[in-house]
Amino acid sequence: MKEDLIKKYVRDLNGLLNEVELMDDVGAYRWSGKKEEMVIFIFGRLFRFFKFDSLLMGHEPSEGGLDGTAWTQEDGKVEETKIEFEVFSKNFERHGHDKSQRCVVVCWEDDWENPPDNLEVIELKQFWEKT
Repeated sequence: MKEDLIKKYVRDLNGLLNEVELMDDVGAYRWSGKKEEMVIFIFGRLFRFFKFDSLLMGHEPSEGGLDGTAWTQEDGKVEETKIEFEVFSKNFERHGHDKSQRCVVVCWEDDWENPPDNLEVIELKQFWEKT
């Protein structure tokens, strides 16, 4: 994940990295079979360290079948962000999601070399690599 995306989306990097160390101590990020649900679980555990103020999952299917919506409020302005969770970022394309949608792909591993410009990727694994 590029440093500019960390600055854009992470509210408390030190707190996030401390939480990652705690999770690493109990092996919470290790799983077999790598399922999308585990990416959602890990993001849920780390959510408070990101700049999103609220997250809605499992609601009415969003436009294009994306997994959720997050909101950020700053200076009285509310910004909505569509989110798709994937184990690997390239799965966004493999699963047939509309690449013209503007959204954030939250994944365990970013394996998409040239994603469309309208997609941003938050790779969770890289936070373990920073600790």
